[in-house]
Amino acid sequence: MLVTRLVLADLRRHRVQAAMLLLAVTVATATMTLGLSLRDVSDALYEQTKRASAGPDMVALSGETGPEVTSALTSLAEAPEVVAHHGPYRVVYADLTTRDSASSPVVVHGFAETPGALDRPLVTSGRWIRSGGTVLERGFATALGG
Repeated sequence: MLVTRLVLADLRRHRVQAAMLLLAVTVATATMTLGLSLRDVSDALYEQTKRASAGPDMVALSGETGPEVTSALTSLAEAPEVVAHHGPYRVVYADLTTRDSASSPVVVHGFAETPGALDRPLVTSGRWIRSGGTVLERGFATALGG
């Protein structure tokens, strides 16, 4: 009974603070509820993309090159838990400049000329990479005026 009286007295003296606290709790609860309800939607979209591109469950990257790294990646690919692998392929960080001098930092992933069993991007227009060619993500190509 005493606690109830103290809370009510405090609410009468600090109305703005009480309203702000109520608003903050309401917004936090609504955000958490929305996030939890959308979890299944985002999981379904991820699985759809993973199926379309034969996406891997794990990616191993190395900032180094050389025989030791190749040996480590080879032993990783031969582990009994690994059911399939793709690569290794080089990853290059560079700047791409177009004819009209628009420049953008890019990450270039090397791929084989024929799509592998795993991690093959879904080609929605055009064709798969050929010798000496490149493939751009659609949003990136549009931004560069392609």
